[in-house]
Amino acid sequence: MPAPLVRRGAQILGAISHSERQLRLTGRDIRSLAPLAAEWLLRGAAADDLREALVNGLPQPVHSPAALLRDRLVRKRPEIVPRQRTAAAETPLAPRVAGMIECRGRHIQPRLFRAEAEETLCEECREEDGQTAAHAESTARGAAAVRAVLRSGRHGPAWTVGNKNLVPEGNNP
Repeated sequence: MPAPLVRRGAQILGAISHSERQLRLTGRDIRSLAPLAAEWLLRGAAADDLREALVNGLPQPVHSPAALLRDRLVRKRPEIVPRQRTAAAETPLAPRVAGMIECRGRHIQPRLFRAEAEETLCEECREEDGQTAAHAESTARGAAAVRAVLRSGRHGPAWTVGNKNLVPEGNNP
């Protein structure tokens, strides 16, 4: 049995176990039932078909979820449907991520995006980078103003905002 199908079968069984209170399964149960679920997928069943076959018409109460699911996976197993070869089936489809690159910004998880030209940052990081540049420019202007005041020797209790000199209350000359 192909490992990706077994993993997908385990994911489907885990989702059913989490969503259906009567069908709580242990990790061991999921691992033992996953190959049976993978066989359904191998036979062309969709995840919804598998879920429907396992969940619909549950008895009240369910005494052994793993035994019930094992029975349904075996008893309701779909027939093998022979696939017909067509020219379209032989042509591989491009994956959805074809042409995407990973953002070089600071993300917790990798973020893919479609780059235009030679971009290395996603739109969010480019906006953040632009804001950071604007903040850096503002900080540099403020630091330059502070240095100018300190060099001029007028660094007493007065402050300059725009064209106005502000003097704290009680310090008027």
